[in-house]
Amino acid sequence: MKGMFQTVLTIFVGVSFLLLAGCPKKITPIKKTSRATRPVARVPKVVPPSPPIVDSGAVNNSSDTLKEEEIPRIAQREESDAPLNKIDLQEKASALKEVYFDLDQWATRPIDLPVIENNANWLIAHPGAKIRIEGHGDNRGTNEYNLVLGEKRANSVRNAIVSLGVDASKLTVVSFGEERPFCMQDSDDCFQENRRVHFHVE
Repeated sequence: MKGMFQTVLTIFVGVSFLLLAGCPKKITPIKKTSRATRPVARVPKVVPPSPPIVDSGAVNNSSDTLKEEEIPRIAQREESDAPLNKIDLQEKASALKEVYFDLDQWATRPIDLPVIENNANWLIAHPGAKIRIEGHGDNRGTNEYNLVLGEKRANSVRNAIVSLGVDASKLTVVSFGEERPFCMQDSDDCFQENRRVHFHVE
């Protein structure tokens, strides 16, 4: 009887201990993450800028690009600025027209102002040309008188051309008076042709 009581007591103490201690928790092993499955921080991909697309049909309006309408003007300016030899200049100087004067006068006439302006434009367009402005007269009056009159006529034209923007250092003045007539007839029309200023390329 006493032995049975001890057995029951032992069982009771063991069950009580189990109840108080609780069941052992199941330990879940830590799952190792492989290198392949670990999250990897994304690095932004640097894309180099693509070269601009050039459209052959598009018009480039940048300041470094020649506009179509500017090409003829620039080509003309380069041609006029190019150095020319004396023969070429003399051929081109045929565009320079003579200026005529009334009897005993050295002031330019209003009718000749367009001629003076055209001659000035030619000289501006050909800065390499050096021009001799020659004053002439008819054979009426003394030779000394006509030499002075021819010089005044040449200076009158020179001053008018310089006032239009021509470099004065490119111009020289000389008077031939009545010594180099253009027309040899003794008539008013011939006298008029001899009272002139002529442009000569030096």
